[in-house]
Amino acid sequence: MDDSAPDHRPPEEAFALLGNDLRLRIVRALSEAGEPLPVSGLRERVEERDSGRFNYDLVKLDGWFVTRAYGLNHHIRAEIFISWIESRTTSF
Repeated sequence: MDDSAPDHRPPEEAFALLGNDLRLRIVRALSEAGEPLPVSGLRERVEERDSGRFNYDLVKLDGWFVTRAYGLNHHIRAEIFISWIESRTTSF
C-alpha cells in the first residue's frame, strides 16, 4: 500500500494545504461546479491571472482534493475526502 496516499497521511497535512487562499478557492470552485472542469475554466472561476501560481497551487492539491482526468480534454474534479476526515475525528 502507498504510504503517501491521503488515507495514510496525517490530517494536519490536508488542513495545512487549505491554509492557502488560492488553494481554498480552487477546492471551493470545484465543489460548487459539481462536475469536472477544464483547467482554463477553473482558473477563470477562481479569477487567478498568474498561470504559474495557479498551476503550482493546483499541483499541491493533486491527490488530496483534486483528481486530474485525461481524455480529449484535461479536466479537474473535486475529491473531497469527507469519509477520510470523519474517520479521523472523535465524537465529543
